[in-house]
Parts: sequence; structure tokens; C-alpha cells
Amino acid sequence: MNLLRLVALLYASMAAPRLPANVEAMFEKDLFKVAFLALIIWVGSKDLQLSVLLAIGFVVSVNHVSGRRLLETFRVEQNTSVMPACVKMTPGGL
Repeated sequence: MNLLRLVALLYASMAAPRLPANVEAMFEKDLFKVAFLALIIWVGSKDLQLSVLLAIGFVVSVNHVSGRRLLETFRVEQNTSVMPACVKMTPGGL
């Protein structure tokens, strides 16, 4: 159990951010995600600290597999267009 706790701690703290391809493929499957969440809940009834570490690792993994960065930012679009009928509108005309 201590080895699992150590591995979860290292992974959750981003010591191992890159997942192997087969693990990434598992995290893309909904059934695996549900089973992993069930594991987190079951472990939570036994050991709360380990369950929190597993939950953090799960969120980081799902976030990584979906292609998102760790911290999301807003993207500014430079090419915006206005419909021709809306060019002459004023706030009072709404």
C-alpha cells in the first residue's frame, strides 16, 4: 500500500507528466474512467489520503489525454467579422 501511495504522490505532483500510449488509450475509454472513479470511491472508504491522491492523478490524466494544458487561458480571436446588417446598428436600436 505504501508503494501505491508513493507512486500516486509522485504522479499527482507532476513528477511523471507523460503517460505511455497504452495508458492514454485506456483513459480515453468511458468504461475505464467509470471503473477508476469506482476505485477512488472504494479506496476512499478505506484511506482518504490515498483516495485524494488518486483523484488528483485521475483529473490530471484526463486533462492531459484530452489535450488541454494544465492551466487554461482565454484565446483572443483576431479575425472577427460582423454581419453586414449589424454594422449600422446602435445600442438604442436593439
